[in-house]
Amino acid sequence: MAGSSEAARAALAPIDRLVEGAQTPPFVPGWERVHALLELDAGRPVEAVSWCRREGRWRQPPSDDQLTPWTRLVLARALRESAAADSADLLTGYRPHR
Repeated sequence: MAGSSEAARAALAPIDRLVEGAQTPPFVPGWERVHALLELDAGRPVEAVSWCRREGRWRQPPSDDQLTPWTRLVLARALRESAAADSADLLTGYRPHR
């Protein structure tokens, strides 16, 4: 995703239209994660969390544990940046020394 966020959003636009217009959204590997990264780049970590968790909608019940490893890392970053560090620590298994 090297380059500008605007270019990345423009490249995603045709996929977004396909997904949003579908009765049953197709599985597009990495689609949610790329949107989450763009939200982080724009300084919107709460929206990034939402995008990451959309990846889990395929599983019942949805769970952060079922996200791909790459998306879990993006989710952990988004949680930290949204001041939900405790949730990020649980997600990654990180235990800070206190």
